[in-house]
Amino acid sequence: MTKEEAIEIMQILYATYPNFNKNDVKGFNAIWLKRLMADGGYPKTLRKTEDYTAESKFAPTLADILVKEYKPRDDGMAEQIRAAEEKVRQEKADPEKAARREQLLNEMRRKLGAYYDD
Repeated sequence: MTKEEAIEIMQILYATYPNFNKNDVKGFNAIWLKRLMADGGYPKTLRKTEDYTAESKFAPTLADILVKEYKPRDDGMAEQIRAAEEKVRQEKADPEKAARREQLLNEMRRKLGAYYDD
């Protein structure tokens, strides 16, 4: 969100709620502008602000109107998943490993069968 867009949202709030900053907190506007510009998605935050002001007679908190933009993080998990999927594909393609897996599965079924036989 640009600074002008954040100011527009603040103007809506001040026009709707004359006591928006009723405690006259020093730096209030700067804090709100900073958070709106850093985290906010303008169209959705504007829409949420308009909806909020139409429905509530109480001044909002930042959490009431701020809609954060989705920012995907690259924590390496996607690559780990791809690597694990490839490993499974390779193991399924190997006839020796498939036979060993089937043998272990049958052995487990045989052992578990003793618990379920009546």
